[in-house]
Amino acid sequence: MNAEHLLTVDMLERQLTPAGCDGYAAWANAVLAADAACALWAEGEARLDEAGFNRCLIPQAMGGQWRGLDVLMDLFRVLYRKDPCLGLGYAGSSFIACCNIWAVGSPTQQRTVAQALHRNEKVACSYYEPEHGNDLSAVEFSADRQDGRWVLEGEKQVTSNIARSSVFVAFARTSPQPGSRSHTQILIVKSQLPDGSLQELPRHSSVGMRGVQLGGVRFDRTRLPAAADDELLLGTEGKALETTLRSFQVTRTLLPGMFVGVLDSGLRLATRFSLQRQLYGRCLADFPSARQVLSLALLDLLLADAFSRLGARALHVHPEFCCLYAPSIKIVVPKLLIGAMNRLADHLGASFYLTESEFGLFQKLLRDIKPAGFAHVGRPACQLTLLPLLFMLARKNAATPEAARLSPMLASDAPIDEPIDFNRLQVAPTGRDPLLDSLLHTAPLLGAALATQVLAARERLLDKLQTLDPRDISATAPAGHYQLSTLYAGLLAIAACLQWHQTAAEKLPLALTQLMVKRQLVHLQIAPDEGLDESEADYVCQRLFDDYRRRVSFDLMHYPLQGWEE
Repeated sequence: MNAEHLLTVDMLERQLTPAGCDGYAAWANAVLAADAACALWAEGEARLDEAGFNRCLIPQAMGGQWRGLDVLMDLFRVLYRKDPCLGLGYAGSSFIACCNIWAVGSPTQQRTVAQALHRNEKVACSYYEPEHGNDLSAVEFSADRQDGRWVLEGEKQVTSNIARSSVFVAFARTSPQPGSRSHTQILIVKSQLPDGSLQELPRHSSVGMRGVQLGGVRFDRTRLPAAADDELLLGTEGKALETTLRSFQVTRTLLPGMFVGVLDSGLRLATRFSLQRQLYGRCLADFPSARQVLSLALLDLLLADAFSRLGARALHVHPEFCCLYAPSIKIVVPKLLIGAMNRLADHLGASFYLTESEFGLFQKLLRDIKPAGFAHVGRPACQLTLLPLLFMLARKNAATPEAARLSPMLASDAPIDEPIDFNRLQVAPTGRDPLLDSLLHTAPLLGAALATQVLAARERLLDKLQTLDPRDISATAPAGHYQLSTLYAGLLAIAACLQWHQTAAEKLPLALTQLMVKRQLVHLQIAPDEGLDESEADYVCQRLFDDYRRRVSFDLMHYPLQGWEE
C-alpha cells in the first residue's frame, strides 16, 4: 500500500472542513439545516466522495485501504464529530455490511461490493425485525428454493440506507426448522431484481439521526435471477448466526468507539460555553460546580476511548478473546457517552434548547448519540451474550493456574498494517482472559487503596461465576446475574486504562489514570459517588482547557482539529 495516498485523520479533517472556507458557524449551520430537513449534509457527503472515504472499507487487494481497525475508528470519528448522521448515513451502514462480506463472501461477491464502494454507492445490511427485537433466531423474512431459484418473502424494516443502497445484505430464514442452522445471509443486488419486485417502505420516524434513511423493503414471493450460490448466499447455507457472531465482534467494538467523537464535540461546545458565559461577574468555568461537570465528562470520554481503542487493536492481536471484549465495550462505552452528554445538557441550561445559537449543534448531538445505547444490539442483549461465555471463562481460569499474557502490540502506537483475519475470531473464549489477568500486574500501579478495590472486585467476580448454575445463564437468568456481565466489562475498562498508562504514560499519566479508575469504580457502584475534590477537578480541567485551546481531540491521540475557529 502506498503510504503517500493513505487517507489520514489530518487529511480528512482538512477535506471535510477546509481552512478559511468552513469555520464552525458555517458548517454547523449547514448540518443543522440538513437535520431540520431530515436530510444528510449534502456538502459533507460530496467532500467524503472527493476524499475517497469508502476506500477505507475496501481490502487492499481490491484497491482499498482497509487496515488497522483503530485507524478506521479514528477516521469515522472525524465524521461523528461534525455530524453523527454523516458517520452512520454515509459509510456506517456500509461498514456493517462489509464485516460480513469480507468475512465469508465469495470472490464474486467481494468484487461486486468493492466495485460499488469505489463508485461511492451505498451498501446496507438488514438483520433485525422490530417484532422480534434482538432475537435473530426468530427472524421471519425468508428465502427458499423453488425450481432452482431463490424466492424472497417478507419485510425488512428500520435499516440504515436500505433505500439508498445499490447492494444490501439480508438476514433470511432458509429453513422452517427452529435452531441456529435455519438462517442464511443473502447478498441482493438491486439492479438484478425483476422490475417492480422491490417495494420500499416509508422511513421510520426518529428523534435522533434524522438525516439517516431508516427505511425498509418488502418482497412478495420475488424470484431472484438464476445464479450460483456463491453470488447470492453469503457463506454456507444455514450458518448466518455463526457468521453474525463473528462480524458483531467487529461492529460492536468499533461503532461505540466511533460515537466518542460525538462526546468530543459536545464537550467542546460545553467548554466554549463555560469559558464565554459570565455569571455574577465571573466566568462560568471558574465555578467549582462547572469544573466538576466538565472534568467528569472528560474522564468518561477518556475511559470510553481507552477501552474502545484497546478493543479495536485486540481484534488484530487477540481475536480469540474478542467474543468477550466486544459485548463488554457495548455495555460500558455507550453508557459513559450518553451519561456525560446528559450532564453537559443540564450544564448548558436553557442554552441547550436554542437551536439557532452558537451552541445549537449540541441538542442535535445529544439526540444523535442515543442510538449508541440501543442500536445494533442493546445493552441487555450484550449482558446476556456474556453470561454463558463468562461461565466458560471461570472454569478455564480454575483449570489453568498460570495467568495469561497480553501482546505488547495491544496498547501501542505501532501501526497495524494487516487487515483483520475474520477466521481467527472465536465464538467462545479459548483460555484465560489476558486482559482480565493483566490486572494482577497493573493494579498495584494505582497505589494500595485503589489496587485493593480493583483486585477484590476481580476476585469477587470470579468467585460468583464459579457458583453459577448452568440453568441460570440463559434468557431467563435472574436480574442479578446480568450485573456479573456489567462488573466484568467494567473491570476490562479499568484494565484498558492501566495498559495505556503502562505503555504511554505521557498520554495517560498516573494521576489521570487513578481518577479514571476511581470514576469507573463509581460507575460499577463499588465506590460512592462523591465527585472530585477541588484540586482533582482543577487538574482535569487544566488538561481539558489546554486541549481545547490547542484545538486537538480530547482523546488519547490528540488529533489536530479543523473547523472549530471561534
